[in-house]
Amino acid sequence: MPPGDPTSSSLRKRTTTTTSTKTSQPHTTPDEEDKTHISLLDILRMALGLLLLSTLLSYFITSTPFWTHVPPSLTHQLALLRRRLRGPLALTDAQLARYDGSDPELPIYVAVNASIYDVSAGRAFYGPGGSYSFFAGRDASRAFVTGCFGEDLTWDLRGVEEMFLPVGEDEEGLSRGEVKVRREREMREAKRQVHGAVEHWVKFFEGSGKYFFVGKVVGREGWEERVERRGLCERAKELRPKRKKEGDGKEEGVPGDRGHP
Repeated sequence: MPPGDPTSSSLRKRTTTTTSTKTSQPHTTPDEEDKTHISLLDILRMALGLLLLSTLLSYFITSTPFWTHVPPSLTHQLALLRRRLRGPLALTDAQLARYDGSDPELPIYVAVNASIYDVSAGRAFYGPGGSYSFFAGRDASRAFVTGCFGEDLTWDLRGVEEMFLPVGEDEEGLSRGEVKVRREREMREAKRQVHGAVEHWVKFFEGSGKYFFVGKVVGREGWEERVERRGLCERAKELRPKRKKEGDGKEEGVPGDRGHP
């Protein structure tokens, strides 16, 4: 090429740049490449380690090596933890009815005196076909006291105290004032027994170890005006105690605990 040719100058510049670039690249030795490379053997080792860890955890928690069975106690604890993290529920009676066990994807709830409890751990009893399935998805406080599981599946406790009032009008030798005082005393005692019967079931569900509180029933404002007051069921009438004469001791036949569902 003739001197001063611009093409020759450009070629020299490109050659210099290429040479400079090649010499500036770092050299990687075979040993360094081995250190940064993850082999198939390494992957297999990690996989086996994770499998071993999973097996040990499964055996510790479920007593089986491959998570084939989750114990009810663990399921219960997880459900309790989720509920505590989410906070208490506030359900109307219509919303509560969804949790009667008919949908296997939903828990089973039972309410007593407007307090709702998760009884999913007792699905065999409270689920469809169970001995106490009529309690599921509702507040049946009245039935818990009277034992009338057909007609008293309601929270309405008005008049239930009558089942604890003695039968008979033994007023011989008593003045009007004494009769009035006795009736007032008996009514107070009857109401106390109703309260005690309800509290008995509240303590049962809260202290059972497998059922737990999840929330409250709401939306009942003014229900007393809309719902007709009901009378005692036949079973409750039959359980009323018989009055004894003054000084003969306590009345007989006072209803007590009717067992634990």
